[in-house]
Amino acid sequence: MLFNKLPALFGLLGVAEAAVKYTGTNQASLEFGVGVSGPNEPANFPGAYDKQYTQPNVNAIPYWRNLGANTFRLCFSWERAQPTVSGSLDETYVKYLDNYVNAATSAANGAQYVVLDVHNYARYNGKIVGSDIPQSSLTDFWTKLANRYKGNDRVIIDIMNEPHDLPIDQWYSAAQATVNAIRATGFKNLILVPGISWTGAHSWISSGNGAAALSITDPLNNFAFDMHQYFDTDYSGTNIPCTHRSEVFDAATSWLRANNRRAFLGEFAISTDSSCKGIIEDALQYLDDNSDVWIGWTWWAAGPWWGDYMYSVEPTSVTSGDKPQTSSLKKFFAGNSVNPGPKAGSGSTTTTTRTTTTTTTRSSTTTTRSSTTATCAGGAVTVTVPGGQTTVTVQGPATTVTVTAGQQQQTTTRTTTTTTTTRGNTSGSAALYGQCGGQGWTGPTTCASGTCKVSNQYYSQCLP
Repeated sequence: MLFNKLPALFGLLGVAEAAVKYTGTNQASLEFGVGVSGPNEPANFPGAYDKQYTQPNVNAIPYWRNLGANTFRLCFSWERAQPTVSGSLDETYVKYLDNYVNAATSAANGAQYVVLDVHNYARYNGKIVGSDIPQSSLTDFWTKLANRYKGNDRVIIDIMNEPHDLPIDQWYSAAQATVNAIRATGFKNLILVPGISWTGAHSWISSGNGAAALSITDPLNNFAFDMHQYFDTDYSGTNIPCTHRSEVFDAATSWLRANNRRAFLGEFAISTDSSCKGIIEDALQYLDDNSDVWIGWTWWAAGPWWGDYMYSVEPTSVTSGDKPQTSSLKKFFAGNSVNPGPKAGSGSTTTTTRTTTTTTTRSSTTTTRSSTTATCAGGAVTVTVPGGQTTVTVQGPATTVTVTAGQQQQTTTRTTTTTTTTRGNTSGSAALYGQCGGQGWTGPTTCASGTCKVSNQYYSQCLP
């Protein structure tokens, strides 16, 4: 028998559908010092290598590959890569990108994918693309980098990290011009396009992205929308407790499917607080279950210098030392399984003070199935089962075809209460490379060794 394209029927018959293609982590550190509205410390920007910023450890690539990851989102600074708007690239800095790209995409490391992420929030030194500086500045930058990497079919371009606080038409005009410029170089690989309002999946429709994003076109039709998602109360990723679960993806997923578009979850994370238990599995199972429109994800974040940052999954050594969240992530890495079944929740608890708890209650799922049998002597036969008709093509002599279909009903009840958590140590000094500040931080703000430096508005760190 030769079945036509019947993914829904395959699901009912128990045939596994493909999981998302790209799975891995953000590799941060080259962008440290770039704030959401400009440099965090303008007097020290762009800064010095191994003082204000560093580069991800290429020796950790085999660690992630062995866990099943195949994608790294490499975060970097526009200003460091191109010190003058529309000027030449800084070869010293861009070679840090070369080093990581060449190592990760090499045959020796399993030909991993690298997403180039200019981590600048639609700004250059605080100047907004399309108003304070021309949109041609962004197209010029990506033209130069696309020409540099177009010969490597494992390189993906993410044209900007988390644009925010600029007119929506202004951003999408710049985004379209950038896609056009990249394609003009001969770059044929996947391009990721973010929306405004921090490109949140939960607000994709309400922010106006859903309507405006339909204007984006690609002559190769090889693009996806970069969306980010955090699960704390305000979706910012700055609060330890978790309030939301995979339902935050529902509206965006429906929009993607209705409009024949695709998305890549470029950032997401949860802490190890008990209120977050099982959310990684819940979210990633959701993406696998909807892999016709969700094509990949990268956890925020790995890379050096994170210290005790609540989302860091950087291993304690280049060969071992999983962080708590890693045990959940690796179940869903593309190298390990295809459309894995539901997983039990996992997670550990960080030291917290909480006033209430967050609970989630789920009901049971019931399924009814029925089957229909038809016989034909070749060609197509239409079999009617509950819920509609299914056409099956038969080749050869008379064949009996049995199709089993199911109707599934599920009711889910979620009950959530507010959780207040105080993070970290409230006394003493932070160790070298430990956290010493950031939005929501209540731990030590002085360093036992080194100086407290701002990496971004959410994270400051003791650096030498």
